[in-house]
Amino acid sequence: MKNLTIKKITYLSLIIFIISLLNNALLYSDDKGIIYNTSSWMCLSFGWMSIFAGGILETIVWSANIFYLISVLITLISKNQKEQLVTILSTISLFLSLSYIFQSIHYEGDNGKFLIVKRDIGYWLWILSIAIVSFVNIFNYYTTTIRYKKPPFLKNKPREN
Repeated sequence: MKNLTIKKITYLSLIIFIISLLNNALLYSDDKGIIYNTSSWMCLSFGWMSIFAGGILETIVWSANIFYLISVLITLISKNQKEQLVTILSTISLFLSLSYIFQSIHYEGDNGKFLIVKRDIGYWLWILSIAIVSFVNIFNYYTTTIRYKKPPFLKNKPREN
């Protein structure tokens, strides 16, 4: 895949990521049944602090942002594409972000634990932006490195008669 095409798709992913920050990420309920929402921007800004409230998994999931942004920066800034590194980082980011689907409790600072009612559009756009970068990098890695290497069993061997 051409480097310019990869950069364009990465910019698209970054735009989707920014749009996700303008939307709500989660709807959650307290023990009285009152439903609250959390914006994606708040999740990005303060998600790492959930480790202090007991949300170790949330902090690990939040680190998907770091892997995503590093892979985007390497793709956009680097003159020579580091296919393997970017593919690994973006794939880790995708798996970390998808793992939050299985989380049913949301930790909100000092307020404690809340039951997740719904993952809103901001969360799904966040997943989409990471998935776009991951799939384009996996495809690029496949087409540039793996595809052009012959497996050892396909190398030219002399024919036996």
